[in-house]
Amino acid sequence: MIYLVDQEQLLMIFDVSSFDLLEDAIFNTPPSMSEYYLNDAIMNLDNTSYLNKNNIQQTIQLDSYNIFIDYDCNTYIEKLHSDVVDEYTESLW
Repeated sequence: MIYLVDQEQLLMIFDVSSFDLLEDAIFNTPPSMSEYYLNDAIMNLDNTSYLNKNNIQQTIQLDSYNIFIDYDCNTYIEKLHSDVVDEYTESLW
């Protein structure tokens, strides 16, 4: 799922002033905390957005998230893995 997020809010979460510094801030933060912050940023968003992947200017890839900024300065977070647990594969017993 891809979510359109407020770039200023995302920068404020990681305490940086520009998207260029965001990548360093994410990778200097423990991965579990980065994922927690990104999940928190998209948790209150109701709907997903369309992203034209031909219009991507910059990408930051994390374990289960991608962050995109397009040429119109819109910021998107893509959640790669769902939190839904398949009840049939959760356990072997």
